[in-house]
Amino acid sequence: LIRDGDAYVLRFERELPHPIDRVWQALTEPAGLAAWFPSAVEMELRVGGTIVYLNDPGFEVDPELLATSGEVVELDPKRRLAFTWGNDLLRFELAPRGAGCRMVFTHRLPHRALVNRTVSGWSVCLDSLAAAVADTPADSPGWRHYYDHYVTLFGDEGWIDHDARQTVLRFERLMPAPMDRVKPLLAETTPQGLPGEVKWQLIPIGGTCLVLLTHTVASGWDAEAARRMWEGVLAGLNDSVAQGHSLAQ
Repeated sequence: LIRDGDAYVLRFERELPHPIDRVWQALTEPAGLAAWFPSAVEMELRVGGTIVYLNDPGFEVDPELLATSGEVVELDPKRRLAFTWGNDLLRFELAPRGAGCRMVFTHRLPHRALVNRTVSGWSVCLDSLAAAVADTPADSPGWRHYYDHYVTLFGDEGWIDHDARQTVLRFERLMPAPMDRVKPLLAETTPQGLPGEVKWQLIPIGGTCLVLLTHTVASGWDAEAARRMWEGVLAGLNDSVAQGHSLAQ
Protein backbone atom coordinates (compact mmCIF):
# COMPACT_ATOMS: atom_id res chain seq x y z
CA LEU A 1 0.00 0.00 0.00
CA ILE A 2 1.54 3.30 -1.16
CA ARG A 3 0.39 6.85 -0.36
CA ASP A 4 0.28 9.04 -3.49
CA GLY A 5 -0.80 12.54 -2.50
CA ASP A 6 -4.45 12.26 -1.48
CA ALA A 7 -4.77 8.85 -3.15
CA TYR A 8 -3.62 5.33 -2.26
CA VAL A 9 -2.02 2.79 -4.58
CA LEU A 10 -2.27 -0.96 -4.14
CA ARG A 11 0.72 -2.75 -5.65
CA PHE A 12 0.82 -6.46 -6.42
CA GLU A 13 3.76 -8.39 -7.87
CA ARG A 14 3.50 -11.91 -9.24
CA GLU A 15 6.12 -14.20 -10.74
CA LEU A 16 4.32 -16.30 -13.34
CA PRO A 17 6.03 -19.34 -14.88
CA HIS A 18 4.38 -18.71 -18.23
CA PRO A 19 5.40 -16.73 -21.32
CA ILE A 20 4.35 -13.11 -21.68
CA ASP A 21 2.17 -13.92 -24.71
CA ARG A 22 -0.05 -16.14 -22.58
CA VAL A 23 -0.36 -13.65 -19.74
CA TRP A 24 -1.05 -10.78 -22.16
CA GLN A 25 -3.94 -12.77 -23.63
CA ALA A 26 -5.39 -13.16 -20.15
CA LEU A 27 -5.16 -9.38 -19.64
CA THR A 28 -6.64 -8.28 -22.96
CA GLU A 29 -8.79 -10.93 -24.63
CA PRO A 30 -12.45 -11.45 -23.64
CA ALA A 31 -12.07 -15.16 -22.96
CA GLY A 32 -8.94 -14.53 -20.91
CA LEU A 33 -10.51 -11.76 -18.85
CA ALA A 34 -13.63 -13.83 -18.21
CA ALA A 35 -11.53 -16.34 -16.27
CA TRP A 36 -10.42 -13.90 -13.56
CA PHE A 37 -11.46 -10.25 -13.95
CA PRO A 38 -14.22 -9.19 -11.51
CA SER A 39 -16.52 -7.86 -14.25
CA ALA A 40 -17.41 -8.75 -17.79
CA VAL A 41 -15.59 -6.27 -20.03
CA GLU A 42 -15.92 -4.86 -23.53
CA MET A 43 -12.62 -3.14 -24.40
CA GLU A 44 -11.33 -1.24 -27.42
CA LEU A 45 -7.66 -2.17 -27.20
CA ARG A 46 -6.11 1.15 -28.22
CA VAL A 47 -5.09 4.29 -26.37
CA GLY A 48 -8.27 6.31 -25.95
CA GLY A 49 -10.37 3.21 -26.49
CA THR A 50 -13.54 2.91 -24.46
CA ILE A 51 -14.20 0.21 -21.87
CA VAL A 52 -17.64 -0.93 -20.78
CA TYR A 53 -17.93 -2.86 -17.52
CA LEU A 54 -20.97 -5.09 -17.67
CA ASN A 55 -21.49 -5.31 -13.94
CA ASP A 56 -24.27 -7.54 -12.64
CA PRO A 57 -23.64 -7.96 -8.92
CA GLY A 58 -26.98 -9.69 -8.35
CA PHE A 59 -28.11 -7.17 -5.73
CA GLU A 60 -29.15 -3.52 -5.56
CA VAL A 61 -26.10 -1.29 -5.54
CA ASP A 62 -25.40 2.44 -5.44
CA PRO A 63 -24.24 3.43 -8.97
CA GLU A 64 -21.49 5.53 -7.38
CA LEU A 65 -19.90 2.33 -6.06
CA LEU A 66 -19.93 0.43 -9.33
CA ALA A 67 -18.63 2.38 -12.31
CA THR A 68 -19.64 1.09 -15.74
CA SER A 69 -17.18 2.88 -18.01
CA GLY A 70 -13.47 3.47 -18.46
CA GLU A 71 -10.78 4.27 -21.00
CA VAL A 72 -7.50 2.75 -22.12
CA VAL A 73 -4.81 5.31 -21.21
CA GLU A 74 -1.57 3.38 -21.84
CA LEU A 75 -0.82 0.53 -24.22
CA ASP A 76 2.54 -1.03 -25.04
CA PRO A 77 1.63 -4.52 -26.30
CA LYS A 78 2.93 -7.36 -24.16
CA ARG A 79 4.62 -4.87 -21.83
CA ARG A 80 2.14 -2.41 -20.34
CA LEU A 81 -1.60 -1.80 -20.17
CA ALA A 82 -3.32 0.90 -18.12
CA PHE A 83 -6.98 1.83 -18.04
CA THR A 84 -9.53 3.54 -15.85
CA TRP A 85 -12.50 2.05 -14.08
CA GLY A 86 -14.57 5.07 -13.19
CA ASN A 87 -12.15 7.29 -11.24
CA ASP A 88 -9.71 4.47 -10.45
CA LEU A 89 -6.56 3.75 -12.46
CA LEU A 90 -5.43 0.16 -13.08
CA ARG A 91 -2.00 -0.60 -14.57
CA PHE A 92 -0.42 -3.93 -15.56
CA GLU A 93 3.28 -4.18 -16.42
CA LEU A 94 4.96 -7.35 -17.73
CA ALA A 95 8.68 -8.16 -17.90
CA PRO A 96 10.34 -11.43 -19.00
CA ARG A 97 11.83 -13.62 -16.27
CA GLY A 98 13.52 -16.69 -17.76
CA ALA A 99 10.82 -18.83 -19.39
CA GLY A 100 8.13 -16.90 -17.54
CA CYS A 101 7.41 -13.29 -16.61
CA ARG A 102 6.93 -10.90 -13.74
CA MET A 103 3.64 -9.03 -13.56
CA VAL A 104 3.28 -5.84 -11.54
CA PHE A 105 -0.30 -4.66 -11.05
CA THR A 106 -1.24 -1.37 -9.40
CA HIS A 107 -4.65 0.06 -8.57
CA ARG A 108 -4.87 3.74 -7.67
CA LEU A 109 -7.74 4.45 -5.29
CA PRO A 110 -9.18 7.87 -4.46
CA HIS A 111 -9.32 7.29 -0.69
CA ARG A 112 -8.19 4.96 2.09
CA ALA A 113 -11.59 3.58 3.02
CA LEU A 114 -11.65 1.40 -0.11
CA VAL A 115 -8.40 -0.39 0.60
CA ASN A 116 -9.35 -3.48 2.62
CA ARG A 117 -12.14 -4.79 0.42
CA THR A 118 -10.35 -3.84 -2.79
CA VAL A 119 -7.03 -5.48 -1.93
CA SER A 120 -8.93 -8.58 -0.80
CA GLY A 121 -10.93 -8.75 -4.00
CA TRP A 122 -7.87 -8.37 -6.21
CA SER A 123 -6.00 -11.01 -4.22
CA VAL A 124 -8.71 -13.53 -5.12
CA CYS A 125 -8.79 -12.34 -8.74
CA LEU A 126 -5.02 -12.66 -9.11
CA ASP A 127 -5.19 -16.19 -7.68
CA SER A 128 -7.70 -16.93 -10.44
CA LEU A 129 -5.47 -15.27 -13.06
CA ALA A 130 -2.49 -17.42 -12.05
CA ALA A 131 -4.66 -20.53 -12.26
CA ALA A 132 -6.12 -19.50 -15.63
CA VAL A 133 -2.75 -19.01 -17.32
CA ALA A 134 -1.57 -22.30 -15.81
CA ASP A 135 -4.78 -24.00 -17.03
CA THR A 136 -5.42 -25.40 -13.55
CA PRO A 137 -8.38 -25.05 -11.15
CA ALA A 138 -8.30 -21.90 -9.05
CA ASP A 139 -6.86 -22.47 -5.58
CA SER A 140 -7.53 -19.43 -3.42
CA PRO A 141 -8.06 -19.13 0.34
CA GLY A 142 -10.97 -16.83 -0.49
CA TRP A 143 -12.05 -13.23 0.02
CA ARG A 144 -12.84 -13.57 3.73
CA HIS A 145 -9.38 -14.96 4.46
CA TYR A 146 -7.73 -12.04 2.72
CA TYR A 147 -10.10 -9.47 4.24
CA ASP A 148 -9.41 -10.61 7.80
CA HIS A 149 -5.67 -10.50 7.05
CA TYR A 150 -5.72 -6.97 5.64
CA VAL A 151 -7.97 -5.60 8.38
CA THR A 152 -5.38 -6.88 10.84
CA LEU A 153 -2.58 -5.37 8.76
CA PHE A 154 -4.11 -2.00 7.87
CA GLY A 155 -6.86 -1.55 10.48
CA ASP A 156 -10.45 -0.57 9.74
CA GLU A 157 -10.74 2.86 11.34
CA GLY A 158 -13.06 5.36 9.72
CA TRP A 159 -11.49 7.69 7.19
CA ILE A 160 -11.98 11.45 6.83
CA ASP A 161 -11.68 13.35 3.54
CA HIS A 162 -11.66 17.15 3.59
CA ASP A 163 -11.91 19.88 1.02
CA ALA A 164 -12.89 23.55 1.21
CA ARG A 165 -16.56 22.73 0.77
CA GLN A 166 -17.29 19.54 2.66
CA THR A 167 -16.06 16.74 4.89
CA VAL A 168 -16.74 13.10 4.09
CA LEU A 169 -16.44 10.36 6.70
CA ARG A 170 -16.19 6.79 5.34
CA PHE A 171 -16.46 3.51 7.22
CA GLU A 172 -16.49 -0.15 6.27
CA ARG A 173 -17.38 -3.09 8.50
CA LEU A 174 -17.99 -6.78 7.90
CA MET A 175 -21.10 -7.86 9.82
CA PRO A 176 -21.58 -11.46 11.04
CA ALA A 177 -24.98 -11.92 9.38
CA PRO A 178 -26.57 -11.67 5.92
CA MET A 179 -28.09 -8.50 4.47
CA ASP A 180 -31.66 -9.33 5.45
CA ARG A 181 -30.63 -9.46 9.11
CA VAL A 182 -28.63 -6.24 9.01
CA LYS A 183 -30.77 -3.95 6.84
CA PRO A 184 -33.74 -3.63 9.28
CA LEU A 185 -31.38 -2.41 12.01
CA LEU A 186 -29.92 0.51 10.06
CA ALA A 187 -32.79 2.97 10.60
CA GLU A 188 -32.72 2.53 14.39
CA THR A 189 -28.92 2.55 14.36
CA THR A 190 -28.62 5.93 12.62
CA PRO A 191 -28.58 8.80 15.17
CA GLN A 192 -31.35 11.31 14.60
CA GLY A 193 -30.82 15.00 13.82
CA LEU A 194 -27.41 14.66 12.19
CA PRO A 195 -26.38 17.36 9.72
CA GLY A 196 -25.55 16.49 6.14
CA GLU A 197 -26.25 13.22 4.35
CA VAL A 198 -25.84 9.71 5.75
CA LYS A 199 -25.68 6.87 3.22
CA TRP A 200 -25.59 3.14 3.94
CA GLN A 201 -24.68 0.45 1.40
CA LEU A 202 -24.77 -3.31 2.01
CA ILE A 203 -22.78 -5.83 -0.02
CA PRO A 204 -23.52 -9.54 0.50
CA ILE A 205 -20.47 -11.71 1.23
CA GLY A 206 -21.65 -15.29 1.58
CA GLY A 207 -23.56 -15.55 4.86
CA THR A 208 -22.24 -12.16 6.01
CA CYS A 209 -22.41 -8.67 4.57
CA LEU A 210 -20.13 -5.70 4.21
CA VAL A 211 -21.55 -2.42 5.54
CA LEU A 212 -20.33 0.77 3.87
CA LEU A 213 -21.22 4.03 5.61
CA THR A 214 -20.65 7.51 4.21
CA HIS A 215 -21.49 10.72 6.09
CA THR A 216 -21.10 13.98 4.16
CA VAL A 217 -21.26 17.30 6.01
CA ALA A 218 -20.24 20.90 5.42
CA SER A 219 -16.63 21.72 6.24
CA GLY A 220 -16.06 23.07 9.73
CA TRP A 221 -17.94 20.30 11.51
CA ASP A 222 -16.02 18.41 14.21
CA ALA A 223 -15.07 15.42 12.04
CA GLU A 224 -12.93 13.70 14.69
CA ALA A 225 -15.81 13.73 17.15
CA ALA A 226 -18.09 12.41 14.42
CA ARG A 227 -15.67 9.62 13.64
CA ARG A 228 -15.61 8.56 17.30
CA MET A 229 -19.41 8.69 17.39
CA TRP A 230 -19.74 6.51 14.28
CA GLU A 231 -17.15 4.02 15.53
CA GLY A 232 -19.35 3.53 18.60
CA VAL A 233 -22.49 3.25 16.48
CA LEU A 234 -20.92 0.61 14.24
CA ALA A 235 -19.62 -1.35 17.22
CA GLY A 236 -23.14 -1.34 18.64
CA LEU A 237 -24.57 -2.45 15.29
CA ASN A 238 -22.09 -5.31 15.14
CA ASP A 239 -23.07 -6.40 18.67
CA SER A 240 -26.79 -6.26 17.84
CA VAL A 241 -26.30 -8.19 14.61
CA ALA A 242 -24.14 -10.81 16.30
CA GLN A 243 -26.63 -11.29 19.11
CA GLY A 244 -29.60 -11.50 16.75
CA HIS A 245 -27.73 -13.83 14.43
CA SER A 246 -26.77 -16.19 17.25
CA LEU A 247 -30.37 -16.23 18.51
CA ALA A 248 -31.55 -17.01 15.00
CA GLN A 249 -29.26 -20.03 14.96
